[in-house]
Amino acid sequence: MTFRTLGISKFSFALLCSVITLFAGCFVFLVFRNLHVTLRFAISYPDALRCVFLKGEERFLCQRKYVLDRSQSAGALSAQEYIIFAEKEGVVGINECHYLGHALGGYLVKNGMTAEEVFMDFLPFCTSGYAHGAIYALLDEKADHGSGVDIQGIAAICLTKKDPASGGCLHGVGHAIVSLNEDNIFLALKICDEIANTDQHDRDNCYDGAFMQNVFDFYQWTFKKDSPKDQYRKKDDPLFPCGIVEEKYRPRCYFMNAAIGTIASYKRGYITDLTEIGNRVPDVYKHGFWYGIGRASNTIFRGDQVKVRSTCQSLPYPAKDYCFGGASAQIMLVDGGSYTRAETFCRSLPQASSQNCLFILKLEGYPQTIPSSMKE
Repeated sequence: MTFRTLGISKFSFALLCSVITLFAGCFVFLVFRNLHVTLRFAISYPDALRCVFLKGEERFLCQRKYVLDRSQSAGALSAQEYIIFAEKEGVVGINECHYLGHALGGYLVKNGMTAEEVFMDFLPFCTSGYAHGAIYALLDEKADHGSGVDIQGIAAICLTKKDPASGGCLHGVGHAIVSLNEDNIFLALKICDEIANTDQHDRDNCYDGAFMQNVFDFYQWTFKKDSPKDQYRKKDDPLFPCGIVEEKYRPRCYFMNAAIGTIASYKRGYITDLTEIGNRVPDVYKHGFWYGIGRASNTIFRGDQVKVRSTCQSLPYPAKDYCFGGASAQIMLVDGGSYTRAETFCRSLPQASSQNCLFILKLEGYPQTIPSSMKE
């Protein structure tokens, strides 16, 4: 039997063979990769192996139960180490990692751990979900929504740690201060000043948590007409209250409060033109705002790099490159300081944007270190 009698050319046959070989190779790669992950779990956490073979919500619930049980049998530190391991192995997604930390922190508080005990064992991973969960549980456990919470004492524990643990801890404190003060962002910022009165970096972390909490209505989309919170945020103006807070708070406000509000509104179709919003930001804060847009995109689009790239790419230069840089920095932050995935993201961009993205990534992520102009 010849190629001619089969009705195909030698070229077509060779192409078909190549495609079959490619698919076979991919299949073998996936099998061995999954086998490799399974073996590492079998060696390090054999009792968690059952969760590896599950999918979707069932896998998450299995992981959640395992983490909470492990905190009881082996301690909070061991439970956190497991979450970090599972995320690095790809068994737990980035957002799942944050929510597992959130569940763990809250669980420990609700089961009798003191704030001091919880935060002494705090590890920085997946944007500090552990700290967030513990803070919220502390607020819920106290009568009158947080009455009696020693926020000064928690902040003092945060300040004994090194970054990034200190930063994540103080970020959680910023969230709590807003909740403890009836969402009064203006008062909360003053309290951040008192708590972290010796270091601007510490104050910035507290401000960031406060501003994120202030804009949470955009996350949850629970904004109600004539809400008493109208004086602190405005659904139709994601830049508010950045223009009326004191000058020293504005860099973090445009970076955090305004950027999150803008992207959350954009995702839901409430606004359609990011560039128009950015044009309203004062020039001195524009680079920090666009950098924040990149970080917020990665968070709100749940790490979907296709959507993040599309969002940043739609912006004019240099906004798009600040956006790419912010997105890469958020990837690095989520990965606990590892640059691997963040650098891969930057290198996937067109050359000029790729170079600027890598440059911004290496500046460790705070807007005041980001130059206000770049080479196109």
